[in-house]
Amino acid sequence: MKTYEFPAQVNAEGKIELPNTLLQQLQQNQQLKVIIMVEPSQDEVSDEARRPLANEQLTKSYEDDAAYTSQITPTVLKVIYILLKTPEILAFPLLELANTTGVALETLKNILENLYKLGYLYRQPRGGYRISNYIKLFERWEIGYVESLRPKLLLETFTYTEERKFSEIAVKIIELASKNNFLIGGELGASLAIPYLVPQRATLHVVDNYDLIVDKLQLKPSPRGEIYFLKQFGNLNHGSYDQGSYIADPLLIHAELMIESNDRLEETAKRIFTKYIISRQPDE
Repeated sequence: MKTYEFPAQVNAEGKIELPNTLLQQLQQNQQLKVIIMVEPSQDEVSDEARRPLANEQLTKSYEDDAAYTSQITPTVLKVIYILLKTPEILAFPLLELANTTGVALETLKNILENLYKLGYLYRQPRGGYRISNYIKLFERWEIGYVESLRPKLLLETFTYTEERKFSEIAVKIIELASKNNFLIGGELGASLAIPYLVPQRATLHVVDNYDLIVDKLQLKPSPRGEIYFLKQFGNLNHGSYDQGSYIADPLLIHAELMIESNDRLEETAKRIFTKYIISRQPDE
């Protein structure tokens, strides 16, 4: 996590003005953590003796929070995924969550404790946890998915060996997925889940050897290809749809759609969220 220190003022409209040199270093829509430190007035100067301790406490609090945030590793994200997919699992013995995620029990205890310290979980009076804010945890999952989990899952990107329309390859992908052990996500998965998007790409969540799939689809490697191959993690990457069990979970589809800033994909993502994800939010 990068930190910047700079002078700033509150303008007549009550807005904080940031230096242009800082703004030039920040990406558009970048997630920020803001800490405001106010310079003392003359009346407050006499309170100088207490200020070093306050600043020290603030710095330590910020460093602790940054340390917990930096622990949102791919393993932690896999746990968060299960919590978002099946929030009720927190009501069962912790061993069940450990078995479901494939994470060692002691490691899982540390993960849940850190998520609690970050404000994503509540502690229950009789032990255990529950999700404190489903939307907040969902948003953290998506950021982490794009930043660290997806890059580790991405196996290769492919395109067609000969000029073809995506609609032709999509039919073949659906046919193969219904008979083989892989899941359809991304744009094609979204179009199967809701009748809105005309897909141009697909994300295939595969288990191990995917050479047979590549051969049958007649694909070739290409960094700018339309077909992404991602490795499945755990055994719960599938969703629950009327259309079939070969479509990836809405959490994975939504995250893939939000990678690019695109109006048609964002609108599709909203529909996926409304139809399939928000209903998983546990009652308060």
